[in-house]
Amino acid sequence: MVSMARIIDFDHKWATLVGRVFIAFGVMESITYECLKDWLKDSVYRSVKNMQFAQRVNLVIDLAKEQDAPKERIEIFISNLNRVKKLAEKRNIIAHNPLVLNIFQEGGYAEGIVSSKNENKFICFDELEQLVIQAEALERELSESKMRLREHEWKEL
Repeated sequence: MVSMARIIDFDHKWATLVGRVFIAFGVMESITYECLKDWLKDSVYRSVKNMQFAQRVNLVIDLAKEQDAPKERIEIFISNLNRVKKLAEKRNIIAHNPLVLNIFQEGGYAEGIVSSKNENKFICFDELEQLVIQAEALERELSESKMRLREHEWKEL
């Protein structure tokens, strides 16, 4: 396995998709910070804002259960947060591992992102394309479900 990102991704097709994944996750991470800022006292927020992403999501899930919002909206928001946490596992593979050209002993090769910790965790281009679709859709769904938590408080103009 040789890191060959410049050779493999000469047309930037991998980089474009990786960037889209990170843009979508940037929005989702921002939502977790917004929730913590809105739902915690400043002194507590300062203590928890540096938590790892999964821990922060778990805390937001716990806090969401205590919000004054219709139960079904809270459940949708929590469901979306759980999906974010699951999808973040693949995001972490992309974030912490190189794009490589994997040459097999029995012949053939495959380009992809391979986990340095577990070679069985391999993201090929098709899987990355699907990850982008999932991340961008989930970003929209999470944003909408957070907004809907407060919708019942709005008054008609």
